[in-house]
Amino acid sequence: MYDWEAFRVGDDYYLLAAVYGDLDPHRSPSTTSTTLATSTSSVIYRWQGVEKFVVAHRLSTPPATDWETFTTERGDVFLVCANGHAGISQLFRVKLVQ
Repeated sequence: MYDWEAFRVGDDYYLLAAVYGDLDPHRSPSTTSTTLATSTSSVIYRWQGVEKFVVAHRLSTPPATDWETFTTERGDVFLVCANGHAGISQLFRVKLVQ
């Protein structure tokens, strides 16, 4: 894991994990970029109170080194996935399902 990002949607709290891929943890991403897959699964965890954080969703993303979140004035929540080593990013809009 390279980054954790906490965010809130309504009354729910989430934690987002930036997953770079199945790499040797002792190597930096720049030294292993030739063996790295082009996508991985970043994980969104939802706070469940007594149960702690549980997996809520997996997103297919490029290998991620950073996540950022922001909320617009209208209340829309966006997640930005970035890989600073490869110059790749993705933008996701959170959609509430009730």
